[in-house]
Amino acid sequence: MELINVDNNFENKKGNILPECVICNTVPEEGIFGVYKINKTFICNNCLNKITLMAVGSPEYKELVGKIKKIYRHPRRFKV
Repeated sequence: MELINVDNNFENKKGNILPECVICNTVPEEGIFGVYKINKTFICNNCLNKITLMAVGSPEYKELVGKIKKIYRHPRRFKV
């Protein structure tokens, strides 16, 4: 899966839905079909796969769990 960095040109176009992942801050190439929606935010398939393959207790795992907790604490914030 290839990820696309968010570009201001895309954000300004009306009618485009660009789900930006709250973990990696990228828009999946598949657009809305490449993400999961959680509390008005999005997590891309790539990050979800990384989470499932990480060892529980590793520093990276703890960092991601912290970011996901922020989604539930502050559901209206799109940047974690």
